[in-house]
Amino acid sequence: MPLFSSVRRLRAASILPLLALAAACDGDPSGIDPEDRPVALAAGGEHTCALTGGGAAYCWGSNERGQLGDGTRAASATPVRVNAPERLVQISASWRQTCAVGASGSLYCWGFAAHSASSFNGIPTPSRVTADAGWARVSAGLTHACALNGEGRAYCWGSDESGERGDGPAAGYASAPVAVATGERFTSIQAAGLHSCGLAQSGTAHCWGYARYGVLGTGAGGVVPEPVPVGNGLRFTSFDTGATFACGVSAGDVHCWGVNHAGELGRAPVSDVASRVPAAVAGLPDVETVFTSRQNSVLGFACALAASGEAFCWGQNLFGELGVEPAEDPSGPCESVLVTLTCSTRPVRAGGGMRFHALALGATHACGITRDHEIRCWGRAEQGQLGPDPAAGGADPVRVELPES
Repeated sequence: MPLFSSVRRLRAASILPLLALAAACDGDPSGIDPEDRPVALAAGGEHTCALTGGGAAYCWGSNERGQLGDGTRAASATPVRVNAPERLVQISASWRQTCAVGASGSLYCWGFAAHSASSFNGIPTPSRVTADAGWARVSAGLTHACALNGEGRAYCWGSDESGERGDGPAAGYASAPVAVATGERFTSIQAAGLHSCGLAQSGTAHCWGYARYGVLGTGAGGVVPEPVPVGNGLRFTSFDTGATFACGVSAGDVHCWGVNHAGELGRAPVSDVASRVPAAVAGLPDVETVFTSRQNSVLGFACALAASGEAFCWGQNLFGELGVEPAEDPSGPCESVLVTLTCSTRPVRAGGGMRFHALALGATHACGITRDHEIRCWGRAEQGQLGPDPAAGGADPVRVELPES
């Protein structure tokens, strides 16, 4: 496997110090040390993690498989520090698995870690996936995970019952990263439920795995064990995928495909008939980044971050995860073949008018980093995924404060 060049290694290691330096120069009145400020978020099904400018990671919420990484399996509404052996430069979370890249280019996962066949009860502290270094990005899936090396080559490991590793015909479990069968080089990668996707350097999206609900965006069904390009010939600047739907940003517009049981595609009517190719979401301003929920079901939601920093969300709204209370949801109850629930088939403004640098979506909650370097969360709170605020829960964003290092 090709490794980082020394230049690439320096670039990876310098990402967080540069972000911290930028934060120190922007006139922030909070008085928080730049190394303690949150610079990135990751949300799993019922837990949330934040990465600071100094490379420390903190997680909170559900912890039954050790996904918080603090050495326990006890849930915590208060952010706890991940027991990482080095500074971290990138983090990703899924339903019960969390993964990260270290400043050295090493790759770590914990919780229901896909690289360990014996991790049913979970690994409560970061465990190195492979002795190889040179990793640039990682994405935690449901029972598998994927990563990019410094050259943009994709590798996946873990389960492969539906071709989600992308290395050819579906095979058994793999504890070590195996190369995805493609000549493409990627800028980002996403491991979801039973499929995976990557955004190529050309801007085209490629997906592989289980094509149920049209989630691969190719028009095909069944198992697709090697990467295929998403249809319509669109080139994306941002891309994300949940378990049963996906969205991308092309020329400032959001396009989604897959299941639309709860308005995940941002259009009416809700339906059990999947959209197998991308279609535009109406009612949004110029968008920079799109995010999809980390659901473990056929219901979900999505959010977009506009160039202005405003957040807009659509899809299921059982607990206020769209940033509006279910009773105030403009679409009212959605009736699908599955269940009657509250949702929105068109984007609604989230975050109480706050402006954000970044967002992360769990199964039924959302969090963002504001332009004032605060973490704000909203949606479901029962597992502590919104932090320790006793008022947490519902559409109002509550602040989550990280411990000072």
